[in-house]
Amino acid sequence: MFGILLRVMKFLRPLSIALLTTLFAILPHDQSAAQAIWSSEHGDFGIGYDDGDIEPHWHLHNGAVVGGAPVDGSPEDGVEFEPENLMPQIPFAKSTARAGGAEWDFVGVAAGHATWVFPAAEDPALPFIGLGAEELDPPDWSTPFTVTLTGISGSGVTAGGFFSLYTTDSFGAPVVSMASANGISAADHTQIAAGAHAHYNWAFTQPGRYDVTFEITGTHGADGAKSASATYRFNVVPEPSTYALLGLGLAALGWARRRR
Repeated sequence: MFGILLRVMKFLRPLSIALLTTLFAILPHDQSAAQAIWSSEHGDFGIGYDDGDIEPHWHLHNGAVVGGAPVDGSPEDGVEFEPENLMPQIPFAKSTARAGGAEWDFVGVAAGHATWVFPAAEDPALPFIGLGAEELDPPDWSTPFTVTLTGISGSGVTAGGFFSLYTTDSFGAPVVSMASANGISAADHTQIAAGAHAHYNWAFTQPGRYDVTFEITGTHGADGAKSASATYRFNVVPEPSTYALLGLGLAALGWARRRR
């Protein structure tokens, strides 16, 4: 009987390894220790300018919750983070169903499929992500800034996920700025003027991590054409059962190793 059990475990061990390989592909396991989690309240994908260079960054307003506590910077400035040092996060339970109608096909999943959206209308339980260039003086810039999607990777993408950026018009129809489901091109962009602020829906279609790279360009009145590239990380937390499955896989793998 014991010999039969050993043969069963020998069969399960490669399955456990395959399971772990799949799970580690979709779980956000490689977050940097320096990367703070932004879980709610208002902040911006910020565009700054210093010493002749465009400076993409996160600009969080006072009260935004990072690492479980509200940030409290100066009354005027709030708190800024480098793109790689902060990650807005949305829980698995905050999913919404993709709307029906062909006009929503840009999302990349079928009608009714779960999506996770950082919304353009404030939800106090989620990061409220703006696009902000308020810190720049409009007379200094002869063109608006163009923010172009240039790349996307991460465990969410490996699992088949897509990213899109859009607003809705007065009738509720989507106005699409970026959509990775159709392939990334120069058409995946939006614009914002120096001194301006806007809000969009930031949508993702699978749990996992998304490393989204943007190029920001603009023309300074004195310094000429300028550009910068930065990668911003977002996270859709997998459902708790996924972590439980990971635990089972680790236990099965550990048991098989002990028996050897």
